[in-house]
Amino acid sequence: MMQIFEEEHNVWFLDKGGALVAVKQPTVPTRHLWISFDEGRQWTRHSFSAMPLFVDGVLVEAGAENHIMTFFGHFSHRSEWQLIKIDYKSIFTRRCTEGDYQTWHLHNQGEPCIMGQKQIYMKRRPGNYCMVGWDNSRILSAEPCICRAHDFECDYGFERRGDGNCLPAFWFNPSMVSQSCSQGQNYLNSTGYRKVVANNCTKGVKEMYSARKQQCPNRPPRGLVLTTRDDKLTANLGSNVTFLLRLEEGDSMRTNIQLDFGDGTAVSYSNLSWTQEGIRHVYRSAGIFRVTALAENSLGFDTSSLYLHVTCPVEHIQLLAPYVVIKNKEVNLTAVVWPSHFRTLTYFWWLGNNTEPIITLDSSISHTFSSEGMITVTVQVSSGDSILQDSRTIAIQEFFKSLLLSFSPNLDEANPDIPEWRQDVGRVIKKAVLQEEMSSSSHRKCLGGVQACCSDSPSVVCVCVDNGTVLSSCDSQC
Repeated sequence: MMQIFEEEHNVWFLDKGGALVAVKQPTVPTRHLWISFDEGRQWTRHSFSAMPLFVDGVLVEAGAENHIMTFFGHFSHRSEWQLIKIDYKSIFTRRCTEGDYQTWHLHNQGEPCIMGQKQIYMKRRPGNYCMVGWDNSRILSAEPCICRAHDFECDYGFERRGDGNCLPAFWFNPSMVSQSCSQGQNYLNSTGYRKVVANNCTKGVKEMYSARKQQCPNRPPRGLVLTTRDDKLTANLGSNVTFLLRLEEGDSMRTNIQLDFGDGTAVSYSNLSWTQEGIRHVYRSAGIFRVTALAENSLGFDTSSLYLHVTCPVEHIQLLAPYVVIKNKEVNLTAVVWPSHFRTLTYFWWLGNNTEPIITLDSSISHTFSSEGMITVTVQVSSGDSILQDSRTIAIQEFFKSLLLSFSPNLDEANPDIPEWRQDVGRVIKKAVLQEEMSSSSHRKCLGGVQACCSDSPSVVCVCVDNGTVLSSCDSQC
C-alpha cells in the first residue's frame, strides 16, 4: 500500500478497467484530472476545464463506444450546475492487439480460490496506451476448488459464536419441523451451515456442512394458534370475520381441523392446508362468542380459543324506573336498549350527585335510597365508540299510598305491538279516580294503599297518590 495523492481524490475506471482516472473531492475546486495506465503506479495530469470546478460527480458510461466522460459540478457555491463532457478516446494511441494482453490469475491476497473457483483472465499489460475494445474480458480457464469451511455461512436461525461454529440463535428451535412436512415425506435437516450463494466449490467438506435429507417424524399437533386476520377481537354484526390457524408442530397434511364459532355452528377440514386462506364466518346476533379450534391426528390433539365480541350500534335506550319509591327500600332500575344485545354492552349508572358511576355489564341494578326528596337517575350505555343515555327523576318518600286497578286482557289484543296503551289508559283512570269518592266496601287493603278491582285479570295499572296528589302511573305494582 502506497500513498499516491496528498489530498483526497475520487477514482473511476475507464475503458473497462484499462485506465484509472482520479479527481479531487468536491471540497476543493480543480480543473485537472489524473490518469493512470499501469494500475495506479504512475499518473499523468490532464486539464478538463478552463475554470476551476467543484466536481460533485463523474459519469462514465461503461462499455459505451463513444468513450464519453461527463463531469457535473459548480464553479462557485452560488453558481448554477455545470456539465462538462470529455471524449477521452484521444488519449489512446491505437486499438489493442493480441500482444498487448497477458494472463492474470484472479486472487485475494494470494488466495487463488475465489467463491470456490480458480479463474484465469486476459488483461491489458500495464503501461500500454491502447484501447481495450469490446472482446477483451474473457476467461481463459475456470476450475472448481475443494470446499473448505470459509465457503459456508450460517444457515437461517443460526449464528456464528466466538469459536467460529454456527449454533442456534436464542429464538430458534432447530428441532421444529416445518408444518408442511407430512408423514412419509422427507425434509432437509440443516446442519447449521449453508454454502454461500454462487459459490462453486465441490467435494471437500461440502457433505459435512450441507443439509441432510431425513424422513418426516410422526408428531402430535402442538402449538395451535387461533387468530383473526386483523388480530382484532371485535366485529360488527353481519360482517365477515376471517379466522386464521397456525400449527407449530405436527403433520399438517394428516391433521383434522375443527372450528366451533360459538354461535351453534362449526366447520371441519381434513387437513390444515385447507385453512391457509382463512375461514370466514358471519355472526347474525350480537354477543360474546367463545371460538374454539381443535387440531387432531392419530398421535394426539391440541386446542386454541379466543373470545370474540360481536356488536351492533345501539339506536335507542329507555330507563325503566318507578316515579316514587320508599326510602330505605330496595328498588330495581332497568335499561332497555334497541336493538337488543346480549352481554356486549357496558352500563354506567349515575345516581343523583354521585361523582363516580356504578359500572355493570347487566342491564339492571338494585339500589336503596336513604334520604327523601327528588333525585335524578341517568343510565349510559356504551357500544363500540358510541354512547347513549336516558334519565328519570324519582321521588323518594317516607310513605305513600297506591291504588291498583286490573284490566281485561282484551286490551292487549286490541292494541297489538303498541306498548304505550297502558300509559294512555293509566292517565284516563287517574283522572277519573281522583274525581270519585271510593267507598270502603269496594276496596281492600293492598301494599299500604287501596286496590280497586275491575276484573279478575292479573294485569294492573298502579296510581300512586300522596296527600291527594297523583305522582305516577305504571303497569306494575308501585
